[in-house]
This record gives sequence, C-alpha cells and structure tokens, in this order.
Amino acid sequence: MKSKKEISKEMHDIAVQHSQTRQKPYISILQPRRNMKETPAQQLMDWRNRMIDMTSVAVSYHAIDGNPVDVARCWCMDKAIEDDCKYALFIDEDTALPYYGVKNLISVSEQFPDAIIAGIYYVKFGNVMMSVEDEDGRFTLPNCNPDAPLIRNVVSTGLGCTLIPMTVIKKMQSMFEDLPLFCIINENTWNDPLVTFIGEDTWFYALAKKCGIETIGVPSVQCLHMELATGKYEAHPDVCIDDYITNIPITERLTLKDRIRVSKDYIDRICTVD
Repeated sequence: MKSKKEISKEMHDIAVQHSQTRQKPYISILQPRRNMKETPAQQLMDWRNRMIDMTSVAVSYHAIDGNPVDVARCWCMDKAIEDDCKYALFIDEDTALPYYGVKNLISVSEQFPDAIIAGIYYVKFGNVMMSVEDEDGRFTLPNCNPDAPLIRNVVSTGLGCTLIPMTVIKKMQSMFEDLPLFCIINENTWNDPLVTFIGEDTWFYALAKKCGIETIGVPSVQCLHMELATGKYEAHPDVCIDDYITNIPITERLTLKDRIRVSKDYIDRICTVD
C-alpha cells in the first residue's frame, strides 16, 4: 500500500501533466474591441462564467483593441489559424448571443460544412443586417422571424455573429493568397470614381462569393445589438430576453430618441490610423 505522500505526489504529477497538455481548440472566439477598458456585452474569454453555452467544447479566445476593424479582424483570424481550430467565431463586443446560439450555429454548419453560418442581428435603428436576392437580382430583406427556415444564399450580412469553418478560410487564402480577407475600401480609392465605400464585412463576403462559398443565415440565433453604455438594444420584436446572459443589464429597446447620441458615439469611436 502506498503512503499518503506517495499517492499525493502521483496525483500531483497527473494533474501537472494534464494541465500542461494543450487541447487544440474546436472553436476560436474572435472579438475586435474598441477599448479593452470598456465592458463588452458578454463575457466570452473565461470558461468559468462564459455567457454562452460552450459546454464540452475546447475554446480559445482572441481580442485586440485600438486598431481599425479590418486590421483587427485580420489579426484575430491569424490567431485562429495559429490555433489550428475547426471554426472561427466572430462575436462583436456589442452583440449578445442567446445562451444556446453557438450550438445552433454548429448544428447548421454540420449540415452545410462548406458554408459560412451567420446569426441574425439588426442595425441600430434599422433593418436586419442581412440581404438576399429576389428573382430579378435585387437585394431585399429575408424572413428573419425566429421560427423561419434557414436563409440560403445570403448576399450581404455583417460579421457580428459569424461561424466560419477554417476549411473555408484556407480555400479563400489559396485563391487570394496576396489579398487581405478583411479590408475597408474607401470611396475613390486608386483615384477611381467608380469605387464606392466597401466595409470589411462586405469585402469578406465578396471574396467568399468569388470562391463559390455560400453564406447561410440562422433565424433561430437572434442576437441583441446593444448600446454598451445604457444596455439598450435593437433586436427582432419576438426575442425572449430571458435567453441572454450579459455583462450589462438589458434595459429597453433603442428608439429614435436615442439616434443622435448613439450615432455620435459610433463616429467618435471609429478607430483610425495616425
């Protein structure tokens, strides 16, 4: 029979070995931040009180602040590539997912492993951040009711809640090996008046489309688009607030009375390069 000291040492050695064994992440959560001193909508970094359900899933977390959003997204994706994860999951700091949201996104990705999978969130004071084409090739709004079917062949959406298989990233990089996957193009770039403003999300989805990669919207994953300072939010009218765990108390819906304040805050907080 081993002594208590010998048993304790054996247990210690096993614990140290297990602790030093790096588990390859299944999902890398990626979050561009405006300022690390600010409280994001949800706590996503620490497994002990993460505010979305990632039970039994190996997760890494990467965030960066003080950079233009396209630079930040490129940096975050580089970290996901270093992790050799299966999925990259962009969650913006002012976007709150329902507790079960990641499970639903993964479930859809397992059905469509070669597609980009996007949750639903709304522009503050606007429509849903997602477009599809009608039969005449015009962009229009999809049916984003929580019980609606999957939204196929999305032509435009944001990156605030987006699950991206790393096989998709590798395919895009192989086709555009010298181009950034996320890039803001300003009007008249290259002194060309035909060039209009393109956001980093629009740029990413344009590259994906050229690679033949589909984007699918998931109406069961309804996100809150929050004002961090007040807890006010934009969302589908049928969301159940009990489905969200947040760092910031959820207060009430944004109204047009808030528009001037929120718009000024957005302009003031845009990251620029000196």
